[in-house]
Amino acid sequence: MRFTLMISVLNGSVFNLVLPEIARQYRLPSSQVSWVAGSYMLVYAVGSVVYGKLADRYRLKGLLTFGLIFFAAGSSLGAAGPVAAALIAGTAGWRYLFLLASLALLALPFLRRLLAHEPPLHGSQMDWAGAALLTGAATCLLLAVTRSGWLLAAAGLVLAGLFIRRIRTAEAPFIQPALFASRSYSLGLAIAFAANSIGFSLPYLMPQLLARVNGLSSARVGWVMLPGALASVLLGRRGGRFADKRGNAALMRLAAALQAACCLLLSTFAGASPLWTGAIYVGGYLGQTLMLVALSGTVAAELGPEQAGVGMGLFSMLNFISSAATATLLGKLLDLHPTRALNPLQQHRAAYGFSNIFAGELVLIAVIVGAYLFLPKRRAS
Repeated sequence: MRFTLMISVLNGSVFNLVLPEIARQYRLPSSQVSWVAGSYMLVYAVGSVVYGKLADRYRLKGLLTFGLIFFAAGSSLGAAGPVAAALIAGTAGWRYLFLLASLALLALPFLRRLLAHEPPLHGSQMDWAGAALLTGAATCLLLAVTRSGWLLAAAGLVLAGLFIRRIRTAEAPFIQPALFASRSYSLGLAIAFAANSIGFSLPYLMPQLLARVNGLSSARVGWVMLPGALASVLLGRRGGRFADKRGNAALMRLAAALQAACCLLLSTFAGASPLWTGAIYVGGYLGQTLMLVALSGTVAAELGPEQAGVGMGLFSMLNFISSAATATLLGKLLDLHPTRALNPLQQHRAAYGFSNIFAGELVLIAVIVGAYLFLPKRRAS
């Protein structure tokens, strides 16, 4: 399961490293190339809830078999044509990344053997109409941001209204409206949505900053970002233990401080030495991991045992939707090419756009911390 999850997450994040190359090859603005990451995360978001509901009705053995084969087939299809053409030309480049997902099939025989004796399940029907309305609403609203289209925005709002009506009237809705009876849970979801947008922006913006401003190749960008990922892996579990001992609120303060320091320093020194940028990224990426741990614990504390599965599934889905929305918005902002930096200490003209985004995220972090203070202390701590 760990190996399978690693491949799944890797497939969703590895293309961030080569977004500058994809944009350059296809001559795409940032707002268009952002859909490489955004569309994947949007499908991931809805799929996380869909598969969670299907797991109540069908055996995991069958679901995992279908999911992994479909996953590998889709990625192989995405690579087959471009890789064949590239091999003729002499190089495949970033197209080989599509083939990484096929490695997930190595886990399939082991998963099927371990799940050979699952009992039969009889869960509720799947609300496909609700899933389609939610997907359509999110897609239209994200496209409206990319293309500045009022008709798309209107269509998204109409579909969102139909989705709300659907979950209120359906016998087995895609999302249970009763979950939102708790104001603390709803506020926790809103905080997590905003916090995840900051967390996603770091690994999304860093490759583009290092490639555009510092002129690094994708391979060198990966090496610069590697220490941040290693710090997250090595210290993330300690963050969970810290939350168990000192409380989620204490971990939240620590995570917010790390992210705020990262955004302030990147706003000031974006465009400076890649080694300096990579060192700053370590603190920010670690802060993202710790904040997710703190918010997961806080939101889970607002749910009863009978709501935990669905409630945390919704938490996961909104995090993925937040990632898709962030990719779309950041792509639009990077297309603006500002002529001045909000941070007066920023001296690299080519980095003004990145500097302004990080400065804006400082304000968002302050809002997140302020909203977190309104959560009940008995839960947050």
